[in-house]
Amino acid sequence: MTRTGPQSRTGVTHMTPAAASAGGRRAPVLPWVLVMANAALALVQPAYSEDYSDSCIDSRSGGHSLPQVHWDQRGSTIERTEIPPALHGRPLLVRVVTNGVDVRVYALDSAGTRVAQSDTPVERSGSEYLYLPVNTRAVTLVVTSNAAAGLNGSVRITFLSDEGTGLSDEGTGAGARPPECIAALHKWAAADMAYARGRSITLGLSSADAGAAHAAFELAANAYTGALEALSGPTHASARGQLELALAALSYYALQDYRSSARWAESAAATFAGTHESYRQARAQALEASAWIELATKSAAGGHNAETPPRCSVA
Repeated sequence: MTRTGPQSRTGVTHMTPAAASAGGRRAPVLPWVLVMANAALALVQPAYSEDYSDSCIDSRSGGHSLPQVHWDQRGSTIERTEIPPALHGRPLLVRVVTNGVDVRVYALDSAGTRVAQSDTPVERSGSEYLYLPVNTRAVTLVVTSNAAAGLNGSVRITFLSDEGTGLSDEGTGAGARPPECIAALHKWAAADMAYARGRSITLGLSSADAGAAHAAFELAANAYTGALEALSGPTHASARGQLELALAALSYYALQDYRSSARWAESAAATFAGTHESYRQARAQALEASAWIELATKSAAGGHNAETPPRCSVA
C-alpha cells in the first residue's frame, strides 16, 4: 500500500500492512469566550492523540490486523493515498482519525472522478468515517486540510472491508439482527458524508439549490443521532461522547440551533468526564459556554429570559 503527496512533499508516512496480502464551520460572529477557549485548546496536544482504539472497529476486525496508513499533515496541504488493491471491489468502511488538524476526505475512482466525500463538524481531533459501496469503484483517497497553513498535526486512516469481518448484514447470518456496531458505523459514516455535502455547498465547492445545505445538515444530525442510539453500555462511552460532541458542533456551526448545541455539549462534557478524556471534555464545555452566550444575547435582544435547556438523552 502506497501513499503519495506530490502537492505537499512534507508528509512523513508510516504504513501498517494488512494481515491479508476553511471556512464554513464558523458561525457569523464567534463569541469571544469560544475564541479564547479554542485558542487555548489549540496549544494543548490532546492527551489521547496516540490512542487510536475504537470499540466498534476493534470488535469488527475479528482480532486481525487492519490496513492502515498515517502521516504528518503540515499546514494546508493535500495528500493522496491509495486504497489497498486487495480491498478493491469490496464494500469498504474507512476511518480517518485526526490530531491537531482539520481535514476533509474525497474518494476517487480510477478515472479521477470524485465518488464520495467525508468531513466532520468537530475540528482538529476525533474520527470521521466514509462508507464506499462496491459500485463506487473507489481506488484513491484525497485528504485536504481545512486548517490554516501554520497548523500541523497527524492523520491516520484505517480500512475495514465490509466483507469477512461481520460488518455486513450477510456476515451476521440469515435473518439475524445486525450487532449495534454495524448500525452505528454505517450511520456515523452517513452522517459525516451528509455533513461533507452540506459544507461543500456552503463553501461554494458544490452548486445546489437554496436550502440544500441545510437539508444535508439536518440529514447529518438525524444520522448522528441514529448512530448514538445504536450504541449503549460503557464499552462505547467514548464513541457516544464523540457523537454528542459532533451533534453539538453541527447544531452550533451549521444549523445555528444554539439550544440544541448547549444540550448536546453538556451531555458530551458529562460523557467525557466519565471516560476521563479531559481535552474532549474541555472542548465540549467551551462549546456549551458559547452556545449559552448566543442564547443569552438573542434572549436579551428579544426581551425574553433564556431558560436552561433540558439535558439531551438518547434511549
